[in-house]
Amino acid sequence: MTQRLASRRWLSTLNAHLRTEAPGLQPVFRACRDFDRLLHRLRLLRRGESLATRVSWWPTVAVLGDASPAKTAFLDCYRTTTDALPTDGAITALCYGSAAPDNDPRLPTGLDQPCRVEASKNERLRGLILLDIAEGTSPPAERAVECSDLVLVFNGAPPEAPASSPDKTFTVSSEAADLAGIEARMAVLGAEHGERVATLFDTLANRVENDVIPGLEAALKRWRRGVFFGAALWLVLLGLVFGGALFLAGTANLPAFVRWLFDQRPARWGGLPLRLLVLLVGAVGLWLAGHFWVRCWAANRVLPSLSEQGEPDRAGEGDFTLRRAFFKNTRFPRSAFGSGVSCWGGGAKRRLAAIRATMNKHKQSLATPGVAAKG
Repeated sequence: MTQRLASRRWLSTLNAHLRTEAPGLQPVFRACRDFDRLLHRLRLLRRGESLATRVSWWPTVAVLGDASPAKTAFLDCYRTTTDALPTDGAITALCYGSAAPDNDPRLPTGLDQPCRVEASKNERLRGLILLDIAEGTSPPAERAVECSDLVLVFNGAPPEAPASSPDKTFTVSSEAADLAGIEARMAVLGAEHGERVATLFDTLANRVENDVIPGLEAALKRWRRGVFFGAALWLVLLGLVFGGALFLAGTANLPAFVRWLFDQRPARWGGLPLRLLVLLVGAVGLWLAGHFWVRCWAANRVLPSLSEQGEPDRAGEGDFTLRRAFFKNTRFPRSAFGSGVSCWGGGAKRRLAAIRATMNKHKQSLATPGVAAKG
């Protein structure tokens, strides 16, 4: 299966889950896909890539600790069966639904450990992911904790596991009375997470318009300046070569050479001076060969300014392919004497403004009283 086909299937599955579990996020998803198409045209994303794969769409709760009565009681509130999956050193993800396909798009991005998926039809799990992390999970589930919106630490959990996220850690004793406090905290997770998703895309849209595009324009300006001087130097060099050839041949022979150029005029060519045409085509071809070499030389001189240390093909929070976008604007048939970034005009700016408006509208809806926390 090609990457593009796999990506389409993943996005289709994600859209189906959003429609079922979090319909309030569907406008954000549609705006994200519109953002993808714009970035594809700018070559800031590769075909088959999507910003949707770089964000966790579901709020995630990490549940740390051994199988204590309080932890078991909490998880059983979300299961529809008591036949829990074994937790022999792996993470178990509880998701809503009747089936759990491979590469489930609801799982948090960046999870770097084996993760088994347990499906549940419990309505309380709709639009939520629970990560059951048993004590002794090796290596320590630091990345799972970082990916989570809330970390519940039950008795027996390794004390160092949630140390990187003290602001989202809720310590639970063996007393079942603590579960009420957990439910109150979880009630606002959906709105908080939805706001973070919209904020991320809004931030990326602002970065594209205010940082990425100006950066590309500045790089292209340096490239065009290099091409201009390089092409001018090449033209002067060719002039010197032809002038030197004429000088060595002697000016006295120039009239005879001109007559020779115009001598041959085949009828099938409309009486055009064939030798002169061949000479002109050769001269133009020689100049173009040097010109395209200069374009590549100037582009390679600018490239280091578009690369980040350790990631030459990617840059920034959006993981944008700046080099590909730059090359799109430096390759034929793009003119070296034009201006601006290809595919970045009034229409693209309006589309980006509409994407930001969608994200801001979603955040405002979450701040409106009466909006469901998991919408």
